[in-house]
Amino acid sequence: MGKFKAIILITLLCVFVGLFAACAETPGNSTEIPGNSTDLPTNTVIDGDLSFTELSDGTYEVKAAKIGLTGDLVIPSTYNGKSVTKVGVFYGSQNAFTSVTIPDSVTEIATQAFHEMHGLKSVTFGKGLKKICNYAFSGCQIDSLVFPKGFNYIGRNAFTRNTKLNYVYLPDSVNFIGYDAFYDNGYCILEEIHYEGTSQQWEQINIEKLAIPSDISIICLGIDS
Repeated sequence: MGKFKAIILITLLCVFVGLFAACAETPGNSTEIPGNSTDLPTNTVIDGDLSFTELSDGTYEVKAAKIGLTGDLVIPSTYNGKSVTKVGVFYGSQNAFTSVTIPDSVTEIATQAFHEMHGLKSVTFGKGLKKICNYAFSGCQIDSLVFPKGFNYIGRNAFTRNTKLNYVYLPDSVNFIGYDAFYDNGYCILEEIHYEGTSQQWEQINIEKLAIPSDISIICLGIDS
């Protein structure tokens, strides 16, 4: 009987030592976004309010590193000596930007990047922007959109329910406008979209169903041949 008790005591001691060792692991082995228990990928670094993830081509994607960010957001054009080419997710009920400035280095704005930021009133796109993904600015209050020359892709629901939107300028490089991209839910005051190209060019754009409400006029600024 005494031998049996000894075995039990030894087993309990081993368990206790194992638990103690696990709790005493050196801190810093994993990096976490503040307020988030999800470990960051090894190619992601937090720098202040932002996180930077190195992409396969050696450039960086930038995202919010925490919730509760406010004010005017200016996306940096470089990090660690390399270009920032993609804007990732900043959305969240506690992130309340009033304006966003995108540098020339950025070519893509990710899905839901600024989704449901109801206080976002203005966005300035850099010259290098090519693509805006699904729901990127849905539910914002942006009043005008001027896309740069060379821009070509507007994802589905990208600007849906922007109830303050009153001016849109599209370059003739646009080749895709996704489903419900400018759907207004009956509240948008947008009446016209100004298009750099001709009506013939406009007809060549891949425009999905309901991308643009039927009561919005397309003003083609180019001269048809």
